[in-house]
Amino acid sequence: MSIAYEQKAALGLQELGLTTAYDQLDSATQSAAANDWSYSHFLGYLLEAELSERHRRTDLSSKTRTSIG
Repeated sequence: MSIAYEQKAALGLQELGLTTAYDQLDSATQSAAANDWSYSHFLGYLLEAELSERHRRTDLSSKTRTSIG
């Protein structure tokens, strides 16, 4: 990924609120280059991490509300 597009990707992830994907962008980019990932594999990797973290936070939030109520 060129530096200009890597910066655009990072800014876009931040703007969209995809904080986990943003945090993993550098390492995912390096892994993708080292392992010849396809574009869809790379995108899927970032989205899987983002969704997993969102589900984890939702589960924690639900458990906290249940124990308080």
